[in-house]
Amino acid sequence: MAPHCASADLPPSSGSPQPMARKTKEEAQLTRDAILDAAEVVFREKGVARTRLEDIAQRAGHTRGAVYWHFKNKTDVLLAMSDRIILPLYDSFELLLRTPHADPLGAWRGHLLDSMHKIEQNGHQQNACDILINRCELTDEMEPLRALEHTRTEFFVGCTRRMLELAREAGQVRGDLDLQAAAFTLHGAIHGLMRLWLRNTGSFSLYGMVMQALDLLIDGIRKR
Repeated sequence: MAPHCASADLPPSSGSPQPMARKTKEEAQLTRDAILDAAEVVFREKGVARTRLEDIAQRAGHTRGAVYWHFKNKTDVLLAMSDRIILPLYDSFELLLRTPHADPLGAWRGHLLDSMHKIEQNGHQQNACDILINRCELTDEMEPLRALEHTRTEFFVGCTRRMLELAREAGQVRGDLDLQAAAFTLHGAIHGLMRLWLRNTGSFSLYGMVMQALDLLIDGIRKR
């Protein structure tokens, strides 16, 4: 009986392309990034519901098969696009909480304003935020995104509450303050301003408007 020969043991024919699995890690990452860059543009132009993987592949200059090599479906693309901007924010907030601050309110305010400045200046962050906030129809297909949005809201509200706890320990906020309500209020105010700014980019400064809102809200919770 002839020995079994797996297809992986056969040398490729001279005219056939190398399979994607043999691409270097760097090449694969470049392809993945190009697909996500293209997805940002197409999602923002057409909306998530009307976008097909073929549209993303065409904009990226790759085949539909290349998209499927990296992503299972459109939802997977959207989640990866979201992770690309959200995960660094997670890290920055966790670092903020781990670092001792003599002025917790000031550190938290400065960190949020720095984040708003980056969104104003970074095209990838603008695209992703606009898609997730304004152009993503939460259909059944997008249920994983709905669950992720809930988790991320809990994370950012939790970080805000923890900073308020540190501010209370430092004697900066009122002792009778409902920290959970304050954290949700602050998160909601910033999220609402981001939504308005993304829908009317250029009509006002996101950084400037968030700064005014933060100063008003902080003034209301500060210990006298």
